[in-house]
Amino acid sequence: MSTILERSRISPGPDSAPEFSLPAVFFDMLWYGFPPNQSVLFYEFPCSKAHFLETIIPELKSSLSLTLTQFLPLAGNIIYPRKPGNKTVLRYETGNSVSFTVSESTADFNHLTGSHPRGCDEFYAFAPHLPPPTSSEDSVSCPVLALLVTLFPGQGLCIGFVTDHVVADASTVASFMQAWALIMRSRRSGADNVRDLLTEGNLLPFYDRKLVTDLNGLDEIYCNVIVDTSSSAELPSVKLPINKLRAAFVLKKEEIQKLKNFILGKSPSIGHLSSFTIICALVWVCSASMGKVKGDDGFVMAAKAIGEAVKETVYNEKGILHGAEKWPEEYEKLIGKRQIAVAGSPRFDFYGVDYGWGKPKKFEGLFIDGGGSISLCKSRDFEGDLEIGLSRSMVQMDSFTSISKEILGSLLS
Repeated sequence: MSTILERSRISPGPDSAPEFSLPAVFFDMLWYGFPPNQSVLFYEFPCSKAHFLETIIPELKSSLSLTLTQFLPLAGNIIYPRKPGNKTVLRYETGNSVSFTVSESTADFNHLTGSHPRGCDEFYAFAPHLPPPTSSEDSVSCPVLALLVTLFPGQGLCIGFVTDHVVADASTVASFMQAWALIMRSRRSGADNVRDLLTEGNLLPFYDRKLVTDLNGLDEIYCNVIVDTSSSAELPSVKLPINKLRAAFVLKKEEIQKLKNFILGKSPSIGHLSSFTIICALVWVCSASMGKVKGDDGFVMAAKAIGEAVKETVYNEKGILHGAEKWPEEYEKLIGKRQIAVAGSPRFDFYGVDYGWGKPKKFEGLFIDGGGSISLCKSRDFEGDLEIGLSRSMVQMDSFTSISKEILGSLLS
């Protein structure tokens, strides 16, 4: 059970620009209509309620305000047009702020931070929701970031965050959270030049949209899609109960290399064999309950198919965006069909978000609960290891666990 202790709003610091506006480009707008990305970071940091409210929360608020001075789009709104010819814009104006909620929970911290299967519904008490959009005759204005900090007395705390994918992809979110944590740690040691800190940490955001070339009129195509569908701009959300379990599996660096060697031994001419390809192939074959993609040979088939698809896209002579104008239509064709999406990357390091309490004990991406997605990021403990997050029904989770043990036992023996 969770109890709300405080609701507030945090604005960028006084040194921030009074206004900031960015035109949304194709790379932003292709995420329009996707559910918001809810995630939680759990920290094992036993502290009293008094210390939490009197020290930790004020430090989080002040460092967040400073961080937002460099991440102004996250403090503002995304403005969706309702009329043709108008552009989608990321806009910050003086007075804009971020929802910041503080709560206390009596839930079992150790249970929530385990890697064993746990009920998906249990985590939504620790993840915030985006405030509702506001509408005018010409546009719809949508907040893009909200935060929720929860205390587990004597055990630890959790920072939950939600973002609109149009404004912030996983790379941006990871950078923002790392920047916030870096600023909070550094202020304790007396450092106060935020821009220098973020530059040295390679966390300073880059906003020059002039470097993004609008090929084949993609900006206009995707903006028109938004105009046609932005009556409310209300984002879809997961409905509880979900009736799923979530669990995490870690694949070690040496295991990934052995799997690569196995595939190369079976198919020396395979075109693209990255850790991403290996993970996707493994999840695919472990999720297949019937058909040809089964067992050792199925793993090789899956890796070859995924590797070839990546190669054809990345090294396409017509460019990586060839056919992008048809992506909305192609995506609609996938609705209702069996599919697996990958949310994340082997390069994303949410376990590097250290506010001074040590690494997070557990990261959970709640955004995988709504479909067949998996989450993927660096693991907590060892460089090169990767963590795969799953959200499945009990039957599917049991099947995946059993098949993965069988396949890995066979391939790695």
